[in-house]
Amino acid sequence: MIEQEFEQTKNFLKRQMPAYLKKHGLNPEASFPCPNPEHRDHSLSMIYDPRDLCVHCRSCGLSYDIFALAGIHYRLQDYVSQFCKVHELFLGPVPYSLQEYLKKQISSTAKRTFSTHTIEENRSPRFEIEGGDRQNITSSSPKSFQTQNATFDLRPVQTPIQTSQEVFPANDGHNVNAVQDAVFGPSGLSFGPNNGTMRRGMFSPFSSDPDTVYRPKPRYEHIDDEQIPAYDFSDYYQKCHAALGKTDYLRLRGISDDVAERFNLGYDDNFVAGADQYGSQLVWQALVIPTSKTCYTVRNTDPLSKDRFRKNGRFQFFNQKALNKTGAIFITEGEMDALSIETLGYHAISLGGCGNVHAFLDLVCNDPEMTQNRTFYICLDEDTPGQDAARELTQGLYQQRLPYKRLNLSFPYKDINEALMKDRSTLKERLASLDSLLSYSLTPLPREVPPQKFLQTSEDFSRLKLSAALYTLCLRPQTARRLIAGIIDDQIQNIVYAGTVSQWNYLASLVKHPQDSANDTQNGVWLNAKLLTLSSEHPAEDILKGLTACKLQGDDNFTVIADLTAMPLELCLNIAAKLGEIASELKQTILAVCNLDASRYVEGLALQNIDITLNSNGDFCCDTLDPYGKQLNFIRFGNN
Repeated sequence: MIEQEFEQTKNFLKRQMPAYLKKHGLNPEASFPCPNPEHRDHSLSMIYDPRDLCVHCRSCGLSYDIFALAGIHYRLQDYVSQFCKVHELFLGPVPYSLQEYLKKQISSTAKRTFSTHTIEENRSPRFEIEGGDRQNITSSSPKSFQTQNATFDLRPVQTPIQTSQEVFPANDGHNVNAVQDAVFGPSGLSFGPNNGTMRRGMFSPFSSDPDTVYRPKPRYEHIDDEQIPAYDFSDYYQKCHAALGKTDYLRLRGISDDVAERFNLGYDDNFVAGADQYGSQLVWQALVIPTSKTCYTVRNTDPLSKDRFRKNGRFQFFNQKALNKTGAIFITEGEMDALSIETLGYHAISLGGCGNVHAFLDLVCNDPEMTQNRTFYICLDEDTPGQDAARELTQGLYQQRLPYKRLNLSFPYKDINEALMKDRSTLKERLASLDSLLSYSLTPLPREVPPQKFLQTSEDFSRLKLSAALYTLCLRPQTARRLIAGIIDDQIQNIVYAGTVSQWNYLASLVKHPQDSANDTQNGVWLNAKLLTLSSEHPAEDILKGLTACKLQGDDNFTVIADLTAMPLELCLNIAAKLGEIASELKQTILAVCNLDASRYVEGLALQNIDITLNSNGDFCCDTLDPYGKQLNFIRFGNN
């Protein structure tokens, strides 16, 4: 099993070359200088090839994988030091079991030494894993597996994959110097996905001509599976699932019993996670999450521990069968996030880590059915690795013309499972109304806006040639009636007065009466103003209905004056806000008349607010702001 662990770890680290280049300020999608110390020029001659996970220099002809490149950058001469450095960068300290394995295998290698920066053709491997019967790895004989409470067997799957006769390290193109005693850090048995190795012949040698243009093959082509044995952990899953009642971890995380049963989740209260720097075993009380019968993820249930995950077996995505569903398929980073979405009744698949994006794209991009009645919702964590992985995922899906949408489903929480625990109802509501939320858009700033007209003089009150917007006048009711009566008396602008019948009658008593003759009445001021009756239940709706009717009849040459002085402050503000929407919708000037105590509220709803008082001479003293926000005062003389 240790050979399998090493190969899986090695292949995972080799796939981190793009991330490694970014860490050193290099763009894996573009050319960059060759790091070979003997390279004499500074031309951009080196390029990354995703097919063999190496960088190649078109000038000097050298190639490096991630371990050799780390050897140059960090001045590490032997392979073990290079491997440990890359492991530290992406997975943390090397596990104790892997430390011992490396020491043992390196100590048995040839004593011959070569430069870590030189590549020779047709030479034998310099880091061969020796010892052990290779037939035992692929045989059908069971291997013993022991927990605190039980001992059972792990058997290879019915058709075990035959391994090659020799297993080589990630840096198999380079020699390894004699091993020096290395200082290893704390344990951690983590490894990335076994995403396969490249087929031979996929990569054509680079030309030494620096002007040669490199045109890579499609990035997400099929990759052969790794030739490693796959063991069936079904017996272990069964025993862990039977022990699930010993922990309330799932209940505390908001995961339903139905989901725990459906995904065969389990609990191991004596999981050996590796060893610390002193060689002592690390034992976890762990949640066991099967991803297939040959692979599982272990999650440490100790909330105080920063060492939280282990993976074992041959890599497969958690809930990969969700890809067979139609409709919405959510892509999450961790298994707990996928379980959270499944708990709420939706389909989710977990990447199992940010480094598995390419493996996921390899999986879905070769399936033509993925474009049929499916939409991928990318819901990765909002930290830097999660966002980088989300961008890669969106680019890959876009290039393959697969429907996708990227969203921050867990906002404002760290991840989806935290959102489930702390605000389950909101998360459920978001999922139910996802289409409407994702189709929502903000209104952009208009390119052209007509100049706004303000009331700035006494004559402006008579003409009322204003913008199609809401204006507010704040004054006492009796003062308002006198002001409106004077506007009607001027007979310059037609007025639609929106108020109650009693308010209309009070106003009429202040308007100058025409002569009693019929002709004078027909031509008098009474035809200059009309009443739009308001009910006490829905005054804003009454105004909208009345104005719409007038415009449908072809009558739109008027200014609306809505009398809100009889309304309580809260209702007045509510109606004023609606009047602003009506003015914009119907392109109509509306003057809302409010009480003085509403002044500092309604001015935020209107294009212009004017506070009006009546002096001892019966004149109207107007206090407002001009279009530039400067204080403006003027007087409209009374109509005594």
